[in-house]
Amino acid sequence: MAVSGVEPEKVNARSLGFGLGPRMNAAGRLETAQHALDMLRATDSMVALEKAQQLDALNQARRSDQDRIVKEAIIQAEQYKNHNVLVVSSSGWSHGIIGIVAAKLLEKYKKPTYVLEEMGEESKGSARSYGDFSAADAIRASDDIIMKGGGHKFAAGVTLPTKNIAAFRDRVNEFYVSQKLLNQALLLLPKADISVPSIDIVSESLIDQLAQLEPFGSGNPEPILHAENLLVVNQRRMGAEAQHLKLELQDGNRKAMQFLAFSAPEHFFVEPGEYVSVWFQPIVNEWQGRRSVEGRLLHLEGS
Repeated sequence: MAVSGVEPEKVNARSLGFGLGPRMNAAGRLETAQHALDMLRATDSMVALEKAQQLDALNQARRSDQDRIVKEAIIQAEQYKNHNVLVVSSSGWSHGIIGIVAAKLLEKYKKPTYVLEEMGEESKGSARSYGDFSAADAIRASDDIIMKGGGHKFAAGVTLPTKNIAAFRDRVNEFYVSQKLLNQALLLLPKADISVPSIDIVSESLIDQLAQLEPFGSGNPEPILHAENLLVVNQRRMGAEAQHLKLELQDGNRKAMQFLAFSAPEHFFVEPGEYVSVWFQPIVNEWQGRRSVEGRLLHLEGS
């Protein structure tokens, strides 16, 4: 918790999922999960701290490798972006990371995705899917051209001869067509639990009340709020590649609020003077001793 900046009295599902979990997972993704186990079993606090710092370093390396692979995978995915299912592959894509990469491509292209690491004559891959397309069933439909594979509807793994990758790409796309699926991308859009008539309603008190519904996760998703007809007052790009976004939006009562989106899609970058509808989750941002209520931007449409 000290290394990841998680305050013990404020542990929630998000700090577990985005702060503590990724650091422990990084050990198994890059080297061995034994590092995480050693930290958890340590009886000496200095040994535990040393192990936690090692996990943090592994997580930074994981993130760096992941960023590189995502960029390379996107370049390749552009060749196949008209396919219903994406299948991309390369040597040097760490098998421990490609599952995360598949999830990133699914998010970007709104398509089921298989990402394969080529390891000489053999390739291993991870898949991520959503909606009505089963990643595992598509693998089973390819039994005659793969070595092994399995999983479940939304996440699966596959091992196949490298020479069969093109045939596998054709097969999973044929399987997709055979399922006669409709309007799948719409299933990825966030669904609001409630529409707020005014930004005034979004307060720290509301956030505290929503926190009583924790822990959020599968089966108990974090509530999503919707607000419409908001005026874009200011837009700021952030990050090394200007990929992150902060919008200042104002309602009809001239009440303004900041909204944040990391790795935002291009249509989120609206200009001041435009009116938008937004789907978001309220958060408290603490910065240099100051607290403010902001929105984690999930979806945006022009009004």
